[in-house]
Amino acid sequence: MNELARYVVDVPDFPSPGILFRDISPLLRSHFADTVQALDGLFSAAEWSAVDAVAGIESRGFVLAAALAIQRGKGFVPVRKKGKLPPPVVDIAYDLEYGAGVDRSLDRHRADQGLLLALAAGTDCHRLRTRHWR
Repeated sequence: MNELARYVVDVPDFPSPGILFRDISPLLRSHFADTVQALDGLFSAAEWSAVDAVAGIESRGFVLAAALAIQRGKGFVPVRKKGKLPPPVVDIAYDLEYGAGVDRSLDRHRADQGLLLALAAGTDCHRLRTRHWR
């Protein structure tokens, strides 16, 4: 995974002063499959078996979460900033670099599904354990 990190470009003061934006476009352009494989490898077989769907926070999270979902034969759940999804939604307390809180669609059929947050916004690209959002 360290060899992939060199393709992430730091863009200071974007989109506003004091924010360090990490541009993953070069990484996705040249090493997309390797990136998805590296993210897949962050979780054990037991952890993957507990996952029903892979969630990704807009917009970069959509790309990687959807790819992981396809690779693992799981569903995909988009997570967006508050007010961007039609109801019903589940509120998720989450601190972003330039805002707080996100929503995910409420699955009317599976309120207990295990979701894996694959990639969060901004600098929060890190491993999170399977968690249940109700």
